[in-house]
Amino acid sequence: MEIKRIALGLLLLCTFLHQAQARLGESEYALTQRYGQPEEVDEPGNNLKQMLFRKDGWKMDATLHYGNCVAILYSKNAHDAATARDKLLKANSNGPQWSKTKKEDMPLPLLFTGEALTRDDGNAYVIIDSSYRTRFFFYTKQWVRINRPKPTATAPLPNF
Repeated sequence: MEIKRIALGLLLLCTFLHQAQARLGESEYALTQRYGQPEEVDEPGNNLKQMLFRKDGWKMDATLHYGNCVAILYSKNAHDAATARDKLLKANSNGPQWSKTKKEDMPLPLLFTGEALTRDDGNAYVIIDSSYRTRFFFYTKQWVRINRPKPTATAPLPNF
């Protein structure tokens, strides 16, 4: 009986991970088809839209730019990161593989400590943390351009 319960739990987890793979580049329509209507939506400007979804204990924060997903933060308390890791990396690869990256070589400061990876085509990045909860933060080069600090204009020095 216990084996059946464990097998059913693993089957449900695999099913969810298959469904819970929002992908970088997906449209708003695709996200709502995958997760249903978002719990929260915020439009902070600059053609950005932030959408919060919850499903099967996972929280997915997706950021869209011009209607396409440019960043996703998956998080869940007390979850085995190894189970979700490969499925989420594959779902967000669009073909290329992921390679370990030195933290200092990431294009933006890390939101949290963890494993840093770059997609082999150089167009997407992920940070994986499983300290007290499992978190995966995927983002694209487009997200980097949006969030890179803008250079400040310096006033010319006066001629004395």
